[in-house]
Order: sequence, then C-alpha cells, then structure tokens
Amino acid sequence: MDAPLILHDRLPLHPWMRMGGARLPGLSPIKTDDWLCRDEIFGAQMAYRDVLVRERRSEVYAMLPEAEAGARELLSILMEELPLRAGYNREGTQIIRPDGVTVETSGLPPLLAAGRLVQEDFALMAKTGDGHTLVGGLICFPANWNLADKLGKSLGGLHRPVEVFDAELTARTERVFENLRVETPLERANFLVYTNPDLHQPARSPKRLTQGGPRFVRVERQSLRRLPETGVIVFAIHTYLVRASALDAESFTTLAALRPELVEV
Repeated sequence: MDAPLILHDRLPLHPWMRMGGARLPGLSPIKTDDWLCRDEIFGAQMAYRDVLVRERRSEVYAMLPEAEAGARELLSILMEELPLRAGYNREGTQIIRPDGVTVETSGLPPLLAAGRLVQEDFALMAKTGDGHTLVGGLICFPANWNLADKLGKSLGGLHRPVEVFDAELTARTERVFENLRVETPLERANFLVYTNPDLHQPARSPKRLTQGGPRFVRVERQSLRRLPETGVIVFAIHTYLVRASALDAESFTTLAALRPELVEV
C-alpha cells in the first residue's frame, strides 16, 4: 500500500517554543471539551485510518481482556459527546462523520468504532498492581513503535529505550496518572523531525531520517482523560505533520537548535 502524503499547512502548536524550564512529562490541565481536536485534514487522515484498520488491523489494533469495559465506556461517551460537536450527526447506533462517512458502531469492537470516529489514536491505560499498564489501543499513526510490542507493559516499559525516561520520571508520571481527575483532563505535546512523511511509522519502518531530501516536522498533541465508571485512562494522540519550510523563521531557528537534523544536508 502506497502511503498518501497528508500534510497540514501549518502547526497550531509549537511545543519546543515553550520548553524553558519545563519538567517532563510537561502536562497541563485542559477543559473536557478540548480533549479531542478536529482540523482541516480530517477527511484525508480519516480515510487513511480507515484503510489501515481494514488492511492492517492486527498491526494497529490490540486488546487485553482488562481493556474491554474501558473501550465500551469510551465509545459510549463519544456517542453522546460527538453529536454535540459541529459536523457530527447520530442516527441510532450510526455516527455520520464531518467528512460524510457513516460509521455503524454496533458492528465493530468498541475501540475500533471509537477510533473510526475521530482523528486521535487511542491507548487505554488501566491500573494493574502497583502501576498503570497499556491494556488496549488503536494506534494507526505510531511514531516509530509497535503496539504489539508495548501491549501489557507498564509506564516504564512503554518508554524503553528512551534514555530520558528514567526511574524518577516514571514514578513522577505514575503519580500523575494516579491523581488524574475525571473532570480535569491533561495535555502535553512532543515533536520529531522526519524525512519520511508517512503518518504510519511503526518501528519496522525505514529509518525516519535519511541524508538529503526535505524535512517534515511531526507534533503529537497528547491528552489524558480518566473515564468516570471504569477509571481507565484514555491516552488520545492527535498527529500533525508539516513541511519544515512551513515554519516561521523563529520557530525554525529554535527547533534547529534542539534538533540539528532539521537542517537539510
């Protein structure tokens, strides 16, 4: 399958511009209404997601039994909330998306149905033992990792071999998860530089950076929301991708200082 080139004209957020003194994991509170986003490439991104769900389902979707109740609750919340947002309509168990596509939610596993309604990827984190574990996910647009490799792992295991994610940061993140309130979702964002602009970047993908060629900046806006009934934490990931040339001069210069690979050689 040839990957479509799906790019934003601009980035709505530049996380590297507000890094000064920020402590990881860099989470900030948001309103519940803001935990999901829809942008100008909704139709193209959702069409690609539908193809990945259809053709690579075993790669982008995985569930443990502990995730089933949370997945059902997530879908139920989306079925109630999305019709209140511009562009969505509900007819019984069907949701008509802003791109005109009708999703029959009753014919799909709940997490697959949820993921076909919005641009975000979803990872479900549940409390198991002394910490939170990845128990399910629909990850169509991974950034150099495989869902199958991470399923069932704790916060520390999820971030190996990321050097900065040491025992202290793992414990700090676990405390954030433990104290996350239903009424106060949180958000953070990360950023990466790529030469391969495919949104679907599992760990087995060609090296994300090769010599020469245009550079692309990928920003993942990540939000965390605790579900009120099951207590499962939904980790929602909205992926933005632009050409490096679309950045303004200040943003480009600041990012190049942090990521020298941004500059073409």
